[in-house]
Amino acid sequence: MQRGCNKNKKAFCISVLHNLFTKTIIIMENGETMEKE
Repeated sequence: MQRGCNKNKKAFCISVLHNLFTKTIIIMENGETMEKE
């Protein structure tokens, strides 16, 4: 079971958070583009 980001998995968690953040930005940009149409 995972208990959040411990020191051993810090780099992994950062990369996952970065990927999620990047995907969110892309989705937001696409959504804004679609709304403007």
